[in-house]
Amino acid sequence: MSLCGELLIGQLEFYWNVHLRPRLEGLERPLGPKGGAYADDSMLALVAHVNREVMHHGGEICLLRDLYRAGRATK
Repeated sequence: MSLCGELLIGQLEFYWNVHLRPRLEGLERPLGPKGGAYADDSMLALVAHVNREVMHHGGEICLLRDLYRAGRATK
């Protein structure tokens, strides 16, 4: 794995293991009125939604980078 990949994975693993996961223990109940559009969802469902957003936008970033590289190769 490249140094860049190791750095990014290490950063996400550290955040997950040290900061986020410990605070997510026992989250299955609805968010209630403070959750707005997600009022009927649990905090776990909201976190899963955020994870999907990270993957979605990460894919967009990779696509843009690939297109940029391909454009530079043809010049």
